[in-house]
Amino acid sequence: MLSASLLYFDMLKNAILYFLCTLCVTATVIACSSGGDSSSNNNPGNETVYKYESCSSDSEQPLIYFNKSEFDAAEGSPNSDTTLNWGVDDECYEFKSSIPQNLVTVEPVSSIININGCSCTGVSNLVVEVNIQGQDADNPNGDGSGIFYGLATADNAVSYGFRIGNSGEESQNTTGEFSFTITNQGLNQFPFYVYAYAADGSSISKITNLAIDVEGNGGSGNNDVLVWSDEFEGTGSIDSSKWTTETGGGGWGNQEEQIYTSSSNNVRKEAGILKIKVTKDSNGNFYSARIKTQDKFEFKYGRVEIRAKLPSVQGSWPALWMLGANWPEVGWPQCGEIDIMEQFENKNSVHSTLHWKLANGDRALYGESTANSTSADFHVYAIEWTQTNIKSFLDGNEFFSMNISGVDPYYPFNEDFFFIFNVAMGGTNGGVIDPNLQQGFVDAMEVDYIRVYQ
Repeated sequence: MLSASLLYFDMLKNAILYFLCTLCVTATVIACSSGGDSSSNNNPGNETVYKYESCSSDSEQPLIYFNKSEFDAAEGSPNSDTTLNWGVDDECYEFKSSIPQNLVTVEPVSSIININGCSCTGVSNLVVEVNIQGQDADNPNGDGSGIFYGLATADNAVSYGFRIGNSGEESQNTTGEFSFTITNQGLNQFPFYVYAYAADGSSISKITNLAIDVEGNGGSGNNDVLVWSDEFEGTGSIDSSKWTTETGGGGWGNQEEQIYTSSSNNVRKEAGILKIKVTKDSNGNFYSARIKTQDKFEFKYGRVEIRAKLPSVQGSWPALWMLGANWPEVGWPQCGEIDIMEQFENKNSVHSTLHWKLANGDRALYGESTANSTSADFHVYAIEWTQTNIKSFLDGNEFFSMNISGVDPYYPFNEDFFFIFNVAMGGTNGGVIDPNLQQGFVDAMEVDYIRVYQ
């Protein structure tokens, strides 16, 4: 009786094994039919990865179910537009939406071990190239922009991770390219971590210790932080912590006819608006004002926005401009001049201009103009200033651009500048003053705000 039971059990076991092998072989044939061409399975869905450990014979090929996103991360993997022979290195692959776990023992796997000749494990040879923007012998910690960038490469890596400092969050991509901007002012010293990941999740890493200087935007062009402004709130005198008045006549080098004063008749705030007024006395003299931020606010690079309305009187020469902070030492035009906006005889246009001195000693001048109904309404005059370019805008529309990067060694536009606001009368660019202006005449340039972003 016992022998009969054992015999019956053996027969049953053999029948089950035969059934299982038949199923496995059938599945394998489906997966690898037509020489392994699986063009019908080119666009599978996202499924969990499973591997059939065995059928009942060592000669049987394992059947593997892959997660599509992990599969696509491997070099040479198929997508909706490609075909691939799935029978590689005696392994067959098939995408399924469900796993018949009751048929054979299965186990999850986390990666593609071998596909189309690409080994996706064992990431190695991590190389990290880091470049700090503007770094040279004179600027070992960069140009002050806080920008650093580069490339990481590694054998068999499918993705890369990057982390700034010990408490930073890791960011990842599949290209190995990176670019970051440090925003904390001053010298920043920190470890930069780079990770290379294999398809199975294993990784190697490399640490690079960086020292990067941040001074404003350093020419990065981000210009998203307000660093200085004057909203001219209230009524009364201008803010002496931000502005200084310049006084006197003498033509100011341009045969101008006005005399600059610090009088409230010529410069003051009125209901949140700065007014620089031109007046005329009984002797026919014109008076105006000229204010500057020299020694109070000087800066390099950023975006400047000034909302202003210009005087309408013929012969007025209003200007919103900047002068190099080293002007007392080197003089003009060696110090450089950036005219954000100035208006000449034509009251239907404005100019933006750069001044500097050429290597041969000649004065250089370059600018452009654009149409504008300047006296009837407020408009926003702006520049974007980086270490490579200065651009001028009227109400958000660019109308002037000049490359200032390394063409002329005498370019002064990579140094600190300060602001000057003034209204001149007559002179070389103001033109002929309206002869009908009477005693007591008043006209004004009005400024709503000035804002500097870095």
